[in-house]
Amino acid sequence: MQPHRTTSEQLRSVPAYRLLTLMDAEHGASDGEAARAARQQEIAGTGQEIAVLVAQDALPVDADLELWDHAPTEPPPGDWYGPVRLTLDCPSGALRLGSPTGDAIGLTVLPGRYDVHVYHTGRSEAEDVAETLDRQLRHLNIPQRVAEFERQGGGIERYIIRLWPHT
Repeated sequence: MQPHRTTSEQLRSVPAYRLLTLMDAEHGASDGEAARAARQQEIAGTGQEIAVLVAQDALPVDADLELWDHAPTEPPPGDWYGPVRLTLDCPSGALRLGSPTGDAIGLTVLPGRYDVHVYHTGRSEAEDVAETLDRQLRHLNIPQRVAEFERQGGGIERYIIRLWPHT
């Protein structure tokens, strides 16, 4: 049987503390272990939480959370790095992807353990664009700067997080 993506959600935000986290609602507040590991490895997991340290904190980052019925057999189309292979326990089935104090999206899955692949693209390009825009836009007030960073730099740094039931 061919694997099938059953649903997906997309998040676009400037992650607080340069972190994106994925965890089940039942796990409550993070203990910070995954975030500490991500500061060393960029993408890390504890089984209860997955943390991604994004490359920069000025431009919006896109993250797609995809639920598959079986392990995908092909990587996403395009020029992606990865996958980073992890697992995630989802006892309630209520997943949250977001930054610790920022925007988040939710996805409902069947309770259980999931295999996860994380892909990324545009990390170094986003760092370069953020530095360039910072120099070029110093003359603008803060709301104008934020709007220009969004307009000119949104969608450069991107992540795809695929998950499916563990077998």
